Amino acid sequence: MERAKQAFKLVGLILVAVGAVLLIVGNLSEITALVRKVATCKARREEMKDYAD
Repeated sequence: MERAKQAFKLVGLILVAVGAVLLIVGNLSEITALVRKVATCKARREEMKDYAD
């Protein structure tokens, strides 16, 4: 019984890991767009800092 319990825990961990990878790969374009948007906002903020000085 203890071995079956351990096997189910291991299978559950593997399924969670695979699900996380699939979620990331499935939303890769949205993640990339978000990173670009954050970088653009950061660049604009730096540019505005130069004008404020």
